[in-house]
Amino acid sequence: MKITALCLCAMLFVTISCNDTGTIPDPSVQTESIGNMLLKFADAPAGITTVIAKLSRSGYSDRTLSLSVSDSGASGSFDEVPVGRWHLRIDARDSAQVVRYSGETDVDVLPGQTSNVSLQLMPTTGRIVIAVTWGGPPPDPTLVLYFPFNGNSNDQSGHGNHGIVSGAALTTDRSGTQNRAYAFDGWNNHIDIPDIIPAGISEFSISVWLKPNDIVRRRLCVYLGARTGEAWLQVGDSSFTFGAHPADGSEPKIDAPAIMGEFAHVAAVYRRGSSMQLWVNGTLRSQIGIGNSPLNSGRSTHASSVGSYAPEWLDWWRQHGFGAWQGTIDQVRIYTRALGQTEIQSLYQSGQ
Repeated sequence: MKITALCLCAMLFVTISCNDTGTIPDPSVQTESIGNMLLKFADAPAGITTVIAKLSRSGYSDRTLSLSVSDSGASGSFDEVPVGRWHLRIDARDSAQVVRYSGETDVDVLPGQTSNVSLQLMPTTGRIVIAVTWGGPPPDPTLVLYFPFNGNSNDQSGHGNHGIVSGAALTTDRSGTQNRAYAFDGWNNHIDIPDIIPAGISEFSISVWLKPNDIVRRRLCVYLGARTGEAWLQVGDSSFTFGAHPADGSEPKIDAPAIMGEFAHVAAVYRRGSSMQLWVNGTLRSQIGIGNSPLNSGRSTHASSVGSYAPEWLDWWRQHGFGAWQGTIDQVRIYTRALGQTEIQSLYQSGQ
């Protein structure tokens, strides 16, 4: 079954039969700020006629949205949703009301912001992708991968670039919230991601929260594979390092001090023909000029991942004394543009 990537543009909004049931939340616990949660999907598998979405949260009445599926897809919204963390469950049913696809995840409603949630509904075979968004301005189209790790490795950028977890385990994030980050053992844990950075790209940025448990050996946290365009963010020799491999054979890289056992926000910015920057906790720590050569590409075994270098090469790495990430990774973002100072400092200060 082919994965359907969902577009959240207004032009794809279709008329549907929907019913949002749910009573007004208890005034004693209701949050003042509210938002509207929009759910859209298209190209449902054959036989699916109805989608039932259910929102639940302690202290609030459950809310249910019923969507009728047509050839053009379906969409609907939960209106006036109080700000906070909600649990979303979606069941896709056939004409006999038998659940054939289902999935669930936590979603955060934030005041004045747009957030995206991609939820894979898993059947016996195949899958479809549900995207949810609410409130605020439209999503940033240059944010091509976003892992908040809300209990899974689903991409919430709206582009459907979901990760496949191999060995890594859910753990607490820097705020102490359970199942909101991933722990890596430094041996063979990783999360496979699609190759989303092309060799000829002019700009890209990586933003991530990192807690390294080893800062001496070389350990990869984000690797952009040489199948399309090779660059990486790692720790080693007591430093964070952002490096790239242009096709001209050069290997520009920049470093910033790393502290073991503490969370740090690390942002790497690449501008071909201009510069590479490395930011730590909202401060520019290192910058160098680089040439105009495109990134190296073409090695089919060098796949992109979070937490390791080229997963197919893990055995080679073990034999040669290299290590995958050891520690915790959270809030992974990849952009196809260069982030500016204000944006990077906002991600750090907001904990995003």
